[in-house]
Amino acid sequence: MREASCATPDARQRGSVTMNTKQGAAVHRGFVRTAIIGGHGGGARGVRMQHRFEDLVSTHFDTLGENDLLCLRYVASHRDAVCDMGIEELAHACSVSRSTVMRFAQKLGLHGFTELKTLLKWERDADPRPSRDMVDEACTASISAIRSFRNLDCTDFCHDLARARRIFSFGTGNLQKSACREFKRVLLGLGYLVDNIAGESELAKTIPLMRSDDLVFIVSQRGESDYLRRAISQIAARDATIASLTLSSNNYLANHAKHALFVHPQQIEVGAATPFHSNAAVFFVVELIGVKFAAYLQEERTGTA
Repeated sequence: MREASCATPDARQRGSVTMNTKQGAAVHRGFVRTAIIGGHGGGARGVRMQHRFEDLVSTHFDTLGENDLLCLRYVASHRDAVCDMGIEELAHACSVSRSTVMRFAQKLGLHGFTELKTLLKWERDADPRPSRDMVDEACTASISAIRSFRNLDCTDFCHDLARARRIFSFGTGNLQKSACREFKRVLLGLGYLVDNIAGESELAKTIPLMRSDDLVFIVSQRGESDYLRRAISQIAARDATIASLTLSSNNYLANHAKHALFVHPQQIEVGAATPFHSNAAVFFVVELIGVKFAAYLQEERTGTA
């Protein structure tokens, strides 16, 4: 929802907020309902309406008039400010009368403006906000993944990479495909070309061309899909080397890969309806694969590998 600012009486006469025809009014009401109940962010900090207030609005929306909608849009976009406002201040901000604000609160099933403020304050205090601890948690998770992979011995993996006739990569989802593109970029900088396989149909056509001296790097979230199981069996039948990067250590792909790498994504509660998952570690690992491979090649050239 765009940041709503209540229109002045002149603006309302120009039709920027309301429409004169019945059809136009219906369209306007539909927009307001979608914008406010639909959960689009608005206001200075991307307002997300809480379930209790949202339920009240949804239940009583059809009883609201045009002036009530002005109040609703302002409250939805300035929740924190409304918590500290008096009824006269809110009425002035919405260009409506004091009695209109009172009726708006009552149409939502509340006793009046005081109860509306109490509800908003309660929801504000109950709403978990992102804090420094959450930022630290996300950073700590990434640092932990980097340190863990730093201590992992990848000599055998690097050995097979260096000696592979062809290197293929395949990602099962958008994030995984992005990781494969990064894998290709990193290895290309070291003089090794990676053939990125774009999708399942392309993988099916590529598998028959694989040989025992090829390496296939597969990035998957779960490593358990039926299609992936069939593809792994077919790749194994070609005797090509399989390397995997998954989000858990115990899955079909990891169990059938010669080189199984994994990262645990960090779930961070930030007060949103959907928890935030930090997937940065996947890309850190891919980059560190390149660094470890570069170190391996350097050691080979100097005879210390």
